[in-house]
Amino acid sequence: MDLEEFPPGSELVVSAMQKYLQKLNKLNALNECVHKLNPEKLEETAKKYSRSKKDKNAPEWRPYATPYLLREHWRYQVCQKLNIDKKDLPEEVTEALRAYLFPSALDTQRANHRAWLVKVPNFVDRAWKSFSDRRSKADNENDEDGMDIDAELNDNDELGKVRVVIDPFDKENKEAFAVTLNAAVNEDEEHEIPVKYIMTENIEAPEIHVFSETREGTAAATSAMDVNEFIVEAKVHKKLDMRPKDASDAAYARVSKNRLEKAQSKSRFVQSVVGADAARIAPLPKRSNLVRLADGGVTKPKAEKMEKAQLTDKLFGLFERRTFWSLKQLLEETKQPAMHLRETVQEIANLARRGPNNGMYSLKDIYRQQNKPAET
Repeated sequence: MDLEEFPPGSELVVSAMQKYLQKLNKLNALNECVHKLNPEKLEETAKKYSRSKKDKNAPEWRPYATPYLLREHWRYQVCQKLNIDKKDLPEEVTEALRAYLFPSALDTQRANHRAWLVKVPNFVDRAWKSFSDRRSKADNENDEDGMDIDAELNDNDELGKVRVVIDPFDKENKEAFAVTLNAAVNEDEEHEIPVKYIMTENIEAPEIHVFSETREGTAAATSAMDVNEFIVEAKVHKKLDMRPKDASDAAYARVSKNRLEKAQSKSRFVQSVVGADAARIAPLPKRSNLVRLADGGVTKPKAEKMEKAQLTDKLFGLFERRTFWSLKQLLEETKQPAMHLRETVQEIANLARRGPNNGMYSLKDIYRQQNKPAET
């Protein structure tokens, strides 16, 4: 059977179904089963049994069906066609179906939902994680004891509260954002942090979308999904930076002090090793390119910079001795810094770019005529 007749990328499903249908001696149903991978064909059949409502186990068809829902309808329709139970489908078929990408492979039902992307300080992130770990540990201990105190912990489980203030008299309707952390976050003194914060909005932030692999704990958790199913959860409506409200806050001062001490602490130390321990240390290999300097090496004295007029006179004298000079020769004669010498010599001399004197300086014509001795 020609695979080109089937939807693109359905090779694994075709192979798995072909093996299974051969065992059932129903290979003639392969064409119809595989063509149901087309969402339009799935929808056409799904609407029929959705209207009849005879089978309570039949999945409900929804517009813009997610990949998971499309797979559910495909399994249901194939099982109805073959007159088998869903559990009778082999694992190989299920895995091949999960690997198949439907034309609507990305769930974008929540793409228009709005979300905030907030950048929080590292010390807030650490404190929240510590708080969450303590709560999880307490919940586990309560479960072991058979105690039910969820009602008492509801108020203490929140990380904090966000307050949005809008000035009704402001024509631009600017918003101000404030965050107050739950006091329970500071139960651990090691992670004591400021409680009040403000958030500033980043207006020039690029367009960002939020993706997730599961919907656990969200409003859409009722539609169960396979593991590693990517979903567009929302579009980032505001990008905010969170910082302490009062820089003089005592808790923030302690946090800043600890951060500064950690930054200044040395991670590497030099230690002298003597005695038996020194014998176990292998010496470095000798290298010919390593130069050993005695007494810290010999430093060359810096050239004393001449006044420009004095240097110009010296250069005129050199050009009287010889017509062409290289910059290296002039450096040896004048003992001047290279940059200072180059700037001065370029004002009175030309650099030859070609010919036998390429790369050498000679006096400009105007200075050569001035320095030329008068004829008698």
